[in-house]
Amino acid sequence: MELIKGPWKNIFKGDWDGYEIEVKENPEKIILTLVYEKEKTGVISIINKFYYAQGNVSRLMDEFKNYSLLIEKQFPTHKSLFFSLSSGPRYSSLELLNETIENSFKTVEQESEELNEKTKIYSINLTELKHAKIEVQKDLLSDPLMLSGLLSRKTNDLQVMTSSVKVLLGKKTKGEEAEEEIDSFLNTLIVGEDDEIKKAVHVILENAVLAGKVGIVLDNDDSFSKMNYPNRDFNFNEYKQMQPIGMPIKHVEVNDLGINLKKLNEKILLEVFALDSKKFIDEKTRKIITSAYNESKKELESLENLEEKVATITDETKKFYIYRAVRWLKVLEKRYPNYFKGKTEYKKLIPTYSKSMGSVIRIDVKNQPKVIKKALVYSLAKSMMEEFKERGASSQLKTITCLIDSSSYLPLNPKKEVEQELVKVFSDSLNYGIGLCGGAETEMDVNESIVEKNTMKISFISKKEVAVKGRNSRPYRIKIRENLTS
Repeated sequence: MELIKGPWKNIFKGDWDGYEIEVKENPEKIILTLVYEKEKTGVISIINKFYYAQGNVSRLMDEFKNYSLLIEKQFPTHKSLFFSLSSGPRYSSLELLNETIENSFKTVEQESEELNEKTKIYSINLTELKHAKIEVQKDLLSDPLMLSGLLSRKTNDLQVMTSSVKVLLGKKTKGEEAEEEIDSFLNTLIVGEDDEIKKAVHVILENAVLAGKVGIVLDNDDSFSKMNYPNRDFNFNEYKQMQPIGMPIKHVEVNDLGINLKKLNEKILLEVFALDSKKFIDEKTRKIITSAYNESKKELESLENLEEKVATITDETKKFYIYRAVRWLKVLEKRYPNYFKGKTEYKKLIPTYSKSMGSVIRIDVKNQPKVIKKALVYSLAKSMMEEFKERGASSQLKTITCLIDSSSYLPLNPKKEVEQELVKVFSDSLNYGIGLCGGAETEMDVNESIVEKNTMKISFISKKEVAVKGRNSRPYRIKIRENLTS
C-alpha cells in the first residue's frame, strides 16, 4: 500500500510485544510510526514532527496545550535537545490509513502554527529537523530503537491494570484529587441531562482505555467520533500532571457489525421484524417464518438463509403464505442491508492490540430505529457473555459498554421481549467482569435489578459538579475533570 505524504523510508522495522512495528521518515523528516494488528486488518499510526531545540524548552512544555515530547540525548562530546509535536495514537483499518495520516498531518500542522507563536513569547529557538544540520539529524535518527520506544508505549507503560489501579475522576471541593479503583466502575449509573451524561461517559471511557480496558459506546450523534484526537482546550493549570491525548478508537457501523440471528429468540425476532402485530402480517405467514427460524436457528448466518429455509417448504396448502413470507423477508433485507449477517462476535470486534493497550469501540447508531439498536446491543451482549463466561466469574472490570440512554434499553418496566432479555443478560454479565455504564435522567428510570447492583453512581449537581457514591463508600462532591480527548 502506497502511503500519502511520502515517499517514506523505513528507519526501523521489527517486533513490539508480538506486534509488527515500523518507524518511517519522509523527505520532510516527519516520523511515522505504525503498529499493526496481528491479522493486519487494522493499524495504530502516530505522526511526529521534530525540532532541534535551544533554550528553556521545559518552560514551553509547561505552557503548550498539545501532545508533545521532549528528548534530551547525551553524547561523550555534546548533548542534543529535541522537541516533538505529535498527532497522538490513532487507530484505523488499513483501507482508511491514508485518510488517518492526512488528518494527523493537519493536526500537527495546526499545532506547528501555535508553537511558532509560543516560541516568540519564550525566546526559544526551534529548528525543524529538515532544516537542521546533518550531524543534528543523525543525533536523533541514528538510534531508531530509542525512537520507536519513545513513540510507541510498551505494555507496562500502558498500565495493564490489576484491581489496585486507580483512575482520576476530578478534584474534590478542597482541591485534592478524586480517585477511584477502575473495578468500582463495573456497574456505573450516571444521572443527569444528555450532555452531562456524555461528558461523564467520555471521562470513564478515557480512564478505561488508560487502564488497558476496552470501552464500547453506542454513539447516537457523533459525540464520541473524535476521541482519537487530543483535547486542544485542555486546562494544564488545573491538571499539570495530565496530558491530552487521542485514544485508539475503532469506528463501527451497524451493518459492519451485524445482528446475529443465532443470539435472538422467536419473540425478539418478531419484534425486530415488526411481525408481532396482526396489523402488519397474518398469523399463518408469521407462523411459517417463526417455524423456519426455530428449525434452522443454529445454522442461520443471514436473512437470506432464513429466506431459503422458508422457500424449501413444500406444503401445497400453505403455498400462498409461503410466498408471502419470502416476499416479507426480501423487503426486510432491502430495508436493512447486511444488518443480519451474524458478525456480532466480541473477539472479532475487538482489535487484537487491545489485549495489551485498551481501546474505544464506537458503534455509530445515529438514525437507526430503536428496535434495531436494542437487537444489536442484545446480540453483542450475548456474544460477550458467552466469551467471558468461559473464563470464569470475576469482579474485575474486563470491558465496559456505555449506553447514554440506558433507560431505553433497560427500562423500569420492560414491556418488549428484547428489553426483558437485555435486563437479564446485562445483570448476569456483571458476574464475569463485563461492565455497564448507563445514563438516565433519574435513577427511577432504570430497571431495579440493574440499579440494585450499582457499584458506582455519578449524579450531576451542575454542569461541572457531580456527587460520587461508590457501593461501599460515603458520597462526596467533585468537579469532574476535563476530557483528554476531543
